[in-house]
Amino acid sequence: MLTAAAVSFLLFSVVPVAEWTGHLNVGLLVVIALLTGTAAVFFQTAYTAYLPSILTPADQLEGNAKLHGSASAAQIAGLGSAGLIGQTVGAVSAMFANAATFLFSLLCVASIRKREPRRERRAVRSKALLDEVGEGLRLVARDPWLRTLTLFGAASNLALMGYQSIQVVFLVHAVGLAPGAVGGLIAAASAGGVARAFVARRVADRIGTARAMLLFELGFAIFSLLIPAASAGAGLLLFATG
Repeated sequence: MLTAAAVSFLLFSVVPVAEWTGHLNVGLLVVIALLTGTAAVFFQTAYTAYLPSILTPADQLEGNAKLHGSASAAQIAGLGSAGLIGQTVGAVSAMFANAATFLFSLLCVASIRKREPRRERRAVRSKALLDEVGEGLRLVARDPWLRTLTLFGAASNLALMGYQSIQVVFLVHAVGLAPGAVGGLIAAASAGGVARAFVARRVADRIGTARAMLLFELGFAIFSLLIPAASAGAGLLLFATG
């Protein structure tokens, strides 16, 4: 997590520096997006695995809810301010603010006092690593729960990333919003994530975790069809609701 946050801080800081020196181009932006995306995958995988080591099993459900709730709150603050910062200092210079958030993340993670137990380091041969990867894939393929959740996670993340990559383009070009308004609207829509964090455990305790997953992933997902029906004015409520 520390390495991923540091790498993201440095990479996002490169964007305005490259623009000032006349070296900013689409190719560099693509490379930075690829590398920061890779760092995000490592960070998110690591914090998901780290959380159970600092919480008791009885607290892990609530811990996960708070973790995702805080992520949604950060998204509200980030997306809500991004458009305004971009309009004020320019999109390229605004990347310094983005970089600063990763520096803040680095400091926060470094301040965690819980330390993982040291594990004995041993040389990892490429064949042994491939064998372990193969063993993990076979385990997922054989287990109906892991197989179902893995396929669902892959499909839903593909759809989610596709949606997130075009929502700003849709709001600017199809709906006609200014950058600042886009940030505010997306921030308002992200408030659903905070609400989810408050109700997730209560719903799971009442109807069970499996039924809660079906309710939230299938029942509420139908409202996302309201998003492409959004339009200027009162029609923006469709986007926020979806």
